Amino acid sequence: MRFFLIFIVFFSCSNLEEISIDSKRLRYREFFINFLKTSNNGVITDRHSCLGWSEIMGCELNSKNYLEGTNIEVWAIPNEGYKFIGWSGSYNSQENPLIVTVDSDKEIIAMFSE
Repeated sequence: MRFFLIFIVFFSCSNLEEISIDSKRLRYREFFINFLKTSNNGVITDRHSCLGWSEIMGCELNSKNYLEGTNIEVWAIPNEGYKFIGWSGSYNSQENPLIVTVDSDKEIIAMFSE
């Protein structure tokens, strides 16, 4: 029985086929994400581009093209004396941070109030 089992394993391993993979042209799409504020009473940032609190206040997200499938963690940081109310535009939410999945052109508007 052992001889038969070894023979099957040996025979099956020696008969491997080569697999060829056709190279395909990689395609990607970009979408424009527009970051806006209803007032200059705060900052829209992704938090990961900045080192500390003082840097966050001068480190705003720029409106630009992003690769499809990218997730952006968007934070709204109000100035002193103001509060974040919510998001409008492509999202209607009060979540902060807001997770934006890039799958189309979007307009992300942060709303701040006293």
